[in-house]
This record gives sequence, structure tokens and C-alpha cells, in this order.
Amino acid sequence: PSGSVRAPAARQRRSKPGSARLQQPANPSPIPPPHVARLRPLPHAFIQAPAFPVRPQVASGAAFAYTPAILPARGPPTAAPALCNPPQPTVSYMRKASIGITPEGVPAIGLCALVTLSLAMLGCATGSFVFMLLTWFCCHFFRDPERVTPTAPGLAVSPADGKVVRVQTMPDPFTGQPRTAVCIFMNVFSVHVNRAPVTGTVTGIAYHPGKFLNAAWDKASTDNERCAYQMTEDGGSTWTFVQIAGLIARRIVCRTDEGDTLARGERFGMIRFGSRVDLYLPDDYSPAVNVGEQVFAGQTIVARRNA
Repeated sequence: PSGSVRAPAARQRRSKPGSARLQQPANPSPIPPPHVARLRPLPHAFIQAPAFPVRPQVASGAAFAYTPAILPARGPPTAAPALCNPPQPTVSYMRKASIGITPEGVPAIGLCALVTLSLAMLGCATGSFVFMLLTWFCCHFFRDPERVTPTAPGLAVSPADGKVVRVQTMPDPFTGQPRTAVCIFMNVFSVHVNRAPVTGTVTGIAYHPGKFLNAAWDKASTDNERCAYQMTEDGGSTWTFVQIAGLIARRIVCRTDEGDTLARGERFGMIRFGSRVDLYLPDDYSPAVNVGEQVFAGQTIVARRNA
């Protein structure tokens, strides 16, 4: 018809909807558009986040594409520098405090505890309360705490807990020669475990039966039941210490024999229920305590070597 325009013969065929053929672009680009070519996502195990920044690279007539920046080649991994170990400070730890029970006190504590339990089961409140107090007293009396013994040379520590009641010249029980003696009285609330004053060898033990007078009296050193020990120090000095039974004490416990070597502060015996210990000093030592002072076995310094 007139006025109509004829399509050119080489008209391009239109693609039907749903056709698999795609229309080719007029000027194909070396990089396809992002809506045409898509990258298949890699598994998560193969994806590694870049440790460097990325920069955009523009292709003519195409969308932006991102490529990683090229870094210089790296050499083989080098070993980490060895860590220096700074010197550790020297720390001295104090011995852990503990309070034990002497073996001689186990029978008394067990008997009092058994009677307390029996009376409580029988419904005797007064009797069980009395024996409960006796059980506590036995536990307190037979306690054996640890002590920190001085290690400096030329010192002598106290052989017993208690109060210094006398510092005077008295005849030595073994030789009879006059020597300076330090007398320590222990009441029923003191620790009754005795310890060696110095390091040495026991060269003599002499037991003397006798009376049970008040240990604070002067004649208790000669009339009461007692056990004397003679010890020779490593330097050659001779020491003598005597366990004296008191008014309530009825048994002296000796844990050492002649020929045994005792260290300073080591246990060598005990006296049950109130007593006294006399320490006879050699000529080259002088007393370091006064009358009325409280001392502790194996810990308090009672004598020093003369300069």
C-alpha cells in the first residue's frame, strides 16, 4: 500500500520469547557483562580472604572487574626468633604451718573421746560434757607444732616451751663442775615436746628416780624424778640438759639413745603434765635470755657463743 515503508530484506529476525538464542551485541567486549557471565561460587574451604587491598581494573566498554594487586614474591618462611628466658627471681618459701599430736597422747585422747561418746549415748549430759572438756585438754596438751629453727652458727635454742625462772650457776649433773644453767618451767598449757638445743652427739643418758615436788622449786633439780642428757657439739663443746618431772607430771619420755646424732631443734622427748627443763651451758657460751621471758622450744635463742 501507498505510504508504507518496506522493511529491508536483510532484516534481522526477532527472537521469540523463551528462545535459547541470545542477541549478539553490536560490539562484543573481551569481558562479558556481569548479567551474562557469572562466576560459580567456590566452596567455603577454598575461599581465602586476601591479606592485601584490591584495586579496580576497568575494561573498555565493560563493567568493573576487581582483581587483586600483585605483590612481590615471598621467600621461604623464616623461623621465629628464639625467646630469651629472663632470670627468675629467687623466692624462699616458709614452711607450711601445721600442728600435730604426739604419739604419746593418742591413747589418752582416744580414751577420753570414747567415754564422752558413751556417756552421750546413755543420756548423761553432765558426764559427757566433763569428758568432752578432758578430750579438748588432752588434744591441747599433746599438741606438737612445727617450729622455725635458726640456722646461724654459734647459737643455742631453747629445749622447751615455757617461762625462764632461773639463770644461775649450778653443778653439772654429770661432772659436778659449776656451770651456768638456764631453767625453763612448763605449765600444763605449754607444749611439752622437748628439742635439742644444738647439733651434736648424745654421749650420756642418766635417769634418776625421785619425788614429784613442784618443778619451780630449787630442790626439784636434785630431789625430783629426772633424766639428764649429755651432748657433745661438733665444735667440741659439751652440753647438758635435764628433764625434771613436776607436781602433776608422772612420766618422762625419752626418744633417743647414746650415740645418736641430733640436729638443732630436733625432738628428743617430752614430759607429761607440767615439768621443767634445765640447760647447762659450756664455758664458751653466754645466756641470751633473762628471768621472766617466754621461750619456745627449737625456736627461741637462749645462748650465744662468746666472740
